[in-house]
Amino acid sequence: MPHMDARSSRRASKAAAERGPSLVAHYRPLPDVRDEMVDASGAPRPAWRQFIAALDGLGTQELTRRFARADQYLRDAPEASTISSRTSGSGR
Repeated sequence: MPHMDARSSRRASKAAAERGPSLVAHYRPLPDVRDEMVDASGAPRPAWRQFIAALDGLGTQELTRRFARADQYLRDAPEASTISSRTSGSGR
């Protein structure tokens, strides 16, 4: 992901706020397990804020579309189907 300057980060945050709650709004870390993305209160750690803002900026529909495209790519990729067949037990 390209580096976001402060202005881009603010625009992404504003756009995300207009779209609704963050994709990680309901995410909570497991008890007694240090979570790298959020602190104990559920607030994103500084290193993850721009990444989360960028995902939020895409919106749920765009993320769904991109995940579907990635899934299709993996289904169509010969290497992925070979690995999948090996792990499912139906491979060579």
